[in-house]
Amino acid sequence: MFFVSVKSKLFCKRNKEKSKNKKTRAVRCVVCMCAALLLLGGWMAYASLRMPSYSYCEGVGKYLLQAESAKDREAFFSQFGYKARELRSCEVIVPSCKEVLNEYNQIQKSHGMNLLPYGDQKATYYVYSLQKDGQELFGFLTVCRGRAVAVHISDCEYPSMIRGLREQM
Repeated sequence: MFFVSVKSKLFCKRNKEKSKNKKTRAVRCVVCMCAALLLLGGWMAYASLRMPSYSYCEGVGKYLLQAESAKDREAFFSQFGYKARELRSCEVIVPSCKEVLNEYNQIQKSHGMNLLPYGDQKATYYVYSLQKDGQELFGFLTVCRGRAVAVHISDCEYPSMIRGLREQM
């Protein structure tokens, strides 16, 4: 009887160790899966927030999109030969409705920008007085997270007719 009880104690002890090892393995597996999901989520968030630094437009070429400070925004317009002076700005929410943006976004796409990825995001809308070759124009720049995401030029401050950069070159 003594032998049987020792044997059963050893048997129980081994089963407890196996059970403990299985639990440890399961916990490790769950922790690794959570870490992998966090890394994947972080990478996806980074990739979605990453914005281009340059854009390209036929007839204009490659140009910088940096527009975080007033100096950056003036430099943005100077790439196209304009001397810029800020008149005013306001905070806006970029519309997400494609029907609303479709025609305006076609102008943006013609010079290498696309406003659709910024739908429902906060942005700042700037109005600039532009000088070029003795002509006074107005520039309208939409900036999201320090990058120019939309721009158009007009010959009046409250335009009924808007043009992209290429039409003004």
